[in-house]
Amino acid sequence: MDVTGDNVGGWDYETDIVVIGYGYAGGVSAIEASDLGCSVLLLEKMPDPGGISICSGGNVRAAEDANEAFTYLKETCAGTTPDDVLQALAIGMTEITGYFEHLAKASGAEVEYRRHAGNYPFPGTETFGYTSISSVPGFDAEARYPHVNSYVPIHRAAGVRLFKVLEDNIEQRDITIWLESAAQRLITGSSGQVLGLTIDNKEGSKRVKARKGVILACGGFEANPDLQLQHWPEKPVLLAAFQGSTGDGIRMAQDAGASLWHMWS
Repeated sequence: MDVTGDNVGGWDYETDIVVIGYGYAGGVSAIEASDLGCSVLLLEKMPDPGGISICSGGNVRAAEDANEAFTYLKETCAGTTPDDVLQALAIGMTEITGYFEHLAKASGAEVEYRRHAGNYPFPGTETFGYTSISSVPGFDAEARYPHVNSYVPIHRAAGVRLFKVLEDNIEQRDITIWLESAAQRLITGSSGQVLGLTIDNKEGSKRVKARKGVILACGGFEANPDLQLQHWPEKPVLLAAFQGSTGDGIRMAQDAGASLWHMWS
C-alpha cells in the first residue's frame, strides 16, 4: 500500500484530530482538541481504555512556582532536555491543580493537593507537591474497572478515580472512540507532513484522514522484548503492568522520520 504522496486518496474516515492511545495523555488531548472546536477520533488498540495510566497511583506532580520548578528540572535532566521543554513542563505543573478542579466538575469529584518536596535535594525542590482526585461520588472502582489491578487496593488507588473523571469529561463531548483499533502507520505527504494513518480493527484495515494532525499518546515499549533488548542497559526486565505498551508510536514516528531521545529508562 502506498502511504506517501500529496494526492493520497481513498480515505475510509475523516476527522480533524486523531489521538492514538486512550490513557491520561490521550484523554486530555482529546478533551482539549474538542474544546478548541475540532472533530476528534480517539483510538485504543486494547478492548478497554486506560492504558498504563489507569494502573498508576494517580498522584500527579504539581508545583507552586514555575521558576523554582524549572531550576529543579534542569538539574535533574543534566543537559539532556531543551530549556523550552522544561519551561513548558514547569509552567504546566503550576496549572495542574486548577486543571484538575476544572475536569472534576464533570464528576462532582473532590481534588486534593498536598505539598511534597522533589525526590532529590536540588534547588527548587520545596516547590513541589501532588494533586490527585480524592473522591468521586457514587464511584465503585471494582465494578467500573474490573480488569484493573493496582499496586494498592483498588478502592484506594487514585489512578482509577482520575481516569473516571477523564471518561466523564469525554462522555460530555462529541468525541468518537474506537476500541480494539490498532494504529499501524502514519500516512505522510511528499514534504513529510502527516496526512492521516492506517489502522486495523475488527472491520479490517482502514485509512483515516486527519485534517489537522495526529497525536501519539500510545505509551512506551515496556511490553516489547525486542525494544527492551536494544534500549535498556539492564536486562531481562519482566513486565508486571500493561500489556499494550509495545512501542507502536515509537515505530510509527521513526517510520515518518522522527529521531529518538531518552530511550534508556
